[in-house]
Amino acid sequence: MLIKEIQLRNYDYASRHGLSERIARKRLVKQGFKVYRGIGFFGFKAIKVDYPAVVNKYKELESELTGRLGYSLFAIQLALGSAKGIPDFLCLSDKEIVFVEVKLEHESIKPHQLRVMRVLEDFGFKVMVFRLKQKVFRIETEVSEGQRKVLLVQHKLRRRR
Repeated sequence: MLIKEIQLRNYDYASRHGLSERIARKRLVKQGFKVYRGIGFFGFKAIKVDYPAVVNKYKELESELTGRLGYSLFAIQLALGSAKGIPDFLCLSDKEIVFVEVKLEHESIKPHQLRVMRVLEDFGFKVMVFRLKQKVFRIETEVSEGQRKVLLVQHKLRRRR
């Protein structure tokens, strides 16, 4: 699993609602990925017929992934059990398939999200966490099995007096 820290710009945002996802999506598209909502990946059959363009987009995604992986996505759905904890984005490029979870600096990754990330890694997918912060301490960190505590709680550094 890979953690990437991205710096927020230094001005007041009118609203932080959806901010982290907007910034991450722009960055991923700039890097050449097709970006899909993670929950849409597993739940597109439940989308109402009122949005046929969205349904067609996810049907196209499913057929492309089934062709690349060689097995149905239903196997992943069974292993996960529910849609709870699925990363924010599923990103496709010509070479790789990546799941991306996006967090602002004060948000932490929940245990059920971590469980889902482990299952996705067991299936061979690359999983990344984007952390948006005012001050970036490390640009990129590879997280191994023993270091997973880093993801759950992010402590603020305090100055000593």
